[in-house]
Amino acid sequence: TNKVREYNSLLTGDEKSYNPESALKLLSHIREFSFTGREELIANLLMYDAAYKKDALRFFEIVEDAQSFGLLRYIVGEIGTILKKYFGNTTNKKILTKCLIFTKVDIDKKSLFANELRNYAFFLEKSGDTANAAKYNERADQIDKEIKLKYEEFLKK
Repeated sequence: TNKVREYNSLLTGDEKSYNPESALKLLSHIREFSFTGREELIANLLMYDAAYKKDALRFFEIVEDAQSFGLLRYIVGEIGTILKKYFGNTTNKKILTKCLIFTKVDIDKKSLFANELRNYAFFLEKSGDTANAAKYNERADQIDKEIKLKYEEFLKK
């Protein structure tokens, strides 16, 4: 688990340190054993490897399949960050549409993270919907301010 987390952090951080051969070797070892959370770790490694290789079609296929099996439930918000980092410069309309689908969030949902809103706003902007992108970014700023205030109040307790 720690090794998979290490690979995950490399992909969301410094991808130059990521080693695809080591990741596949780790995947091979994980597949040999049976333990709680094994399937999610496999899905995680496959997803990150596809992102690292900038294989958007494989990435979306893995995420869709994994989600249909109830996997990746703990990293849903992280998927938007991965999309932005690895596929944010795409000019391919099909990939951009998928990015919009995978990052979409309800702006009126009570429990939102600013990062989720900003990821969706980023892809809205790329698709030309600047008005909605601005609304999502404003809501993200509002959430950041609310969290900062709550945190400051918490520290005063």
